[in-house]
Amino acid sequence: MRAKQKFVALDEYEEGAVIQGLMLLRNEELESGGSDDFIGDLIIKVIRSPQRKARARDEAR
Repeated sequence: MRAKQKFVALDEYEEGAVIQGLMLLRNEELESGGSDDFIGDLIIKVIRSPQRKARARDEAR
């Protein structure tokens, strides 16, 4: 059985907001003495995700 994947298109501002939110969560986890491995891996995954060329929605045909 194949794992289900979700793809979300983010512009540079949305990507920055996601990374900033994950960093805040990671910092809270570190302050409480927890492990930040999962969150750190997730941050790296978001940063390294490939970019795809998107079609312009308002483009005339």
